Amino acid sequence: MSAHHEKSGDSPRRHHWWRRGLVIAAAVIVLLVVVGRLILDPIAAHFTRKALAGMPDYKGDFQYVHVALLPPGVDITRIKMIEAKGGVWKEPLQMRLKEKSNKEKTQKF
Repeated sequence: MSAHHEKSGDSPRRHHWWRRGLVIAAAVIVLLVVVGRLILDPIAAHFTRKALAGMPDYKGDFQYVHVALLPPGVDITRIKMIEAKGGVWKEPLQMRLKEKSNKEKTQKF
């Protein structure tokens, strides 16, 4: 036993368990973040489809939803919307989006 351990009364084994607990806690946090990241996009896609289906006057579809945590945001890829009565998928509705630079661009749904 070293002089430090004799003075403090701590054994090397006590420090070993503390470090092991810290490593296990870090591994659990990383595992939760990875699992959360894997299931977050499918959950967002489910609720986006549910919201689109709940619009009585329009039909909508999209390819993919990605949820960003830092900075918070949602990206919806290839979203299309048409009027429920008489709408044509080859001619979806258009919407004007403002970019941060305040330039307007037309985005096809």
